[in-house]
Amino acid sequence: MPAPVIPFTPAWGTSINFTARNVRKKYGLGGVEDKARDGLNSLNSVSRSWNVQANLTSFLEVDTFLKARNGIEPFAVSGKPGIYTCTEWNFNWLGVNAWSFSATFEQCFRLGI
Repeated sequence: MPAPVIPFTPAWGTSINFTARNVRKKYGLGGVEDKARDGLNSLNSVSRSWNVQANLTSFLEVDTFLKARNGIEPFAVSGKPGIYTCTEWNFNWLGVNAWSFSATFEQCFRLGI
């Protein structure tokens, strides 16, 4: 089943942040720590962040879309490969019928896709 598509096409910024997935366990107070890779692909958490400016009569459609996914259910972005989740987003009122939207989208990786 294809992922739902977010109801606008965002402008992508120029930075990509890579985060290696690992498990850490600290022992006692002496600073001893054990680390291990987590998952099949330990470098699979890729977040892409950018700001989106849009003249919208309402931000409700995008806000409702992201709230419905609750940062867990992935979605597609028109014109961009891959699927993404979003756990934080922000709307700023710029004036009548104008809103600024910013968010961090994290690319998802699924087995069998």
